[in-house]
Amino acid sequence: MDHDPVFGNNKIPGIPEHYLQSYLAYKHTSGWSISPNIEWVPTAYYVDLANSYRTENYLLTGISISYSSPRGYELFFDAKNLNDQTYISTTLPIPDAGGTDGNYFYSGEGRAFYAGVSWRF
Repeated sequence: MDHDPVFGNNKIPGIPEHYLQSYLAYKHTSGWSISPNIEWVPTAYYVDLANSYRTENYLLTGISISYSSPRGYELFFDAKNLNDQTYISTTLPIPDAGGTDGNYFYSGEGRAFYAGVSWRF
């Protein structure tokens, strides 16, 4: 927001300046694979155009494990947010958060586990 008459050169709210999502996958010839992963927002970001209130930075860790059978089925397990980090996953940008009431923050998912089977035939 360059040269806005009300908000000047404030940062655009609701968008982290940096966001990193990464995983490292190891696949074995036996069909097993493992993939540790991270999601990282290293700096807080503003939730309003006035740049009066910020979120907090966060780091989430997870892991995926799977087995692909030569018979066409796959077993998978996925664990997310292993450190059970409390974080704000998204915000609803508003003009000025100072002194107003409302729900402008949406919490992220806590520690979660998923498992399943897929079959190709």
